Amino acid sequence: MNLILTVKITLIIFIFFSCAKKNNSNILDYNHFQSGNIIKILNKEKYDKSFIYISKSETYFFNQKNIFFYGKYHEKLGTLVPFESINLYIPSHINTNLIEILPSKNSNAFCHDIKFKIKDNKVYISKKIGILKTITECKFNLGLSNNQMSNIEFNLKFNYTIYDWASELGNNTEAQRTAKFILSKKYDLNENEINLNRTKLKDFSPLTSFSNLQKLNLEENKLHDIDKSISYLTLLKHLNLSKNKLEKIPNSIKHLNKLETLNIENNKISKIEVNQNDLQNLKNLNLSFNNIQIINKEINNLLKIQNLNLSLNKIEEIPDYISSLKNLESLNLNHNKLLSINDKLKKLKYLNKISLEGNKIKSIPKSINKFKNLQYLDLSSNDIKKIPSTFILLNQLIYLDISFNFIEIIPEKIDQLAHLKYFIAEGNNIIRIPENLLKIERIKLINLKSNEIHLINKNIFNYIINKHSILLNDNPGYPNFGNSSALNITIKNIRS
Repeated sequence: MNLILTVKITLIIFIFFSCAKKNNSNILDYNHFQSGNIIKILNKEKYDKSFIYISKSETYFFNQKNIFFYGKYHEKLGTLVPFESINLYIPSHINTNLIEILPSKNSNAFCHDIKFKIKDNKVYISKKIGILKTITECKFNLGLSNNQMSNIEFNLKFNYTIYDWASELGNNTEAQRTAKFILSKKYDLNENEINLNRTKLKDFSPLTSFSNLQKLNLEENKLHDIDKSISYLTLLKHLNLSKNKLEKIPNSIKHLNKLETLNIENNKISKIEVNQNDLQNLKNLNLSFNNIQIINKEINNLLKIQNLNLSLNKIEEIPDYISSLKNLESLNLNHNKLLSINDKLKKLKYLNKISLEGNKIKSIPKSINKFKNLQYLDLSSNDIKKIPSTFILLNQLIYLDISFNFIEIIPEKIDQLAHLKYFIAEGNNIIRIPENLLKIERIKLINLKSNEIHLINKNIFNYIINKHSILLNDNPGYPNFGNSSALNITIKNIRS
């Protein structure tokens, strides 16, 4: 009875395999094959991603940290160390001499030119393969010539080293342009950071030679998508894709599990498309200046997000489910179309910074006092008329900007904001300064410019002049505010 076995194996290795049926007429000259890895009989095993580098003088087998190379030793790649073995799960009752390895039907011509041979539990790899135009992924199927076994699959990624992309091997390719530019900047192969902004480069295949790369800047390159080579930069922590033409978060970066900071500012993204297990360690996401209208629920898949910038979009509502972002510390929704502040944000116990400048918010919720750890709050340029009495219970607040609203009264007990250093209320309808505002010991800046202040009590006025300077320009009573004895005194402007 025939045995049907279905197994999927993913290898991202620099390896070439060739398949030969058990037919002596098909056996190739072993001088045309590189010696491969021993096939071992194993239990099921998870495989690390691995890779094949093709070179003029040597072949590199590469996984996340290691390279296995044949032939001439390349002094510029001297820091790379050998990759020792690759293990495939083959049932013990299978005669490995009957195994054949063939590319899947949908593979391109390059993949079909790769030949494999198995003999005595060793994989032999063809030395002669086609010419690459870019980094190329091939899917292969293992089967038996007697059709007993099928659908065992593995993937290989093929690439050139950066030096070979820059050589005649890379002629007439976008990858060659990239390689030559990078080499002209004299980056070391152990480089942690590479800057490719404003270069108009499109193919980043040569970057896989930089196995230690942690920070990459691709700002302002008119990119509509990012090729798969980026997904192989497994140590990447910071990626800048701002000022391009991306319409979605590229699939090629979603499995960069070490990525912590992603900047996609100023693109054409309309939806936050991230699946479960995408960008698992992302902490900082900048999606400002895009076309986002709705914060969709998929954002909750960003479990470790700490700083989220969605400013300069078209968002009309803060959804309840954003309160599921348990690690969120900073939320920037400046210059959107918000009408209110969702009090569900109070559930975010680490949230200490909220920026809501330039919206259409009409009121501050009474539950604002439940935002226990709030240190920075920007509500400038909205339609707010009143500060609720509960506001003064934000006893961790350091920075408060309520400028350019329609506020008339500052709460009398504002001195309970004991940690407040910056109070900015420019451009409102405030008619008087509460004495308690001047009792806050840590205050560094009070900006009350462009309000409706005509008169100031003499004692408070003398205090302002002698003890604590504030910004009071462009008020109706400026500069003496009804204190005739102070006509020649200029109120100082604090700048720090």
